[in-house]
Amino acid sequence: MAKIVGRDQSVVKRITCSNCASILEYRPIEVKTLWEGTDYGGAPDGAKGFKCPSCGENVITQRW
Repeated sequence: MAKIVGRDQSVVKRITCSNCASILEYRPIEVKTLWEGTDYGGAPDGAKGFKCPSCGENVITQRW
């Protein structure tokens, strides 16, 4: 059976919450689709990110 011997820190990214100014570290596995749909003109609209553990607001890592 495979065994975890550590974590590769090269995939860890940093971002600052625009609401509370907390500096956050996250891994790609923590990023989820926050919303997805279309805007009023019919073009795609959505965002990926996660909730800030400090204030609970959405932290957006990618928007389309």
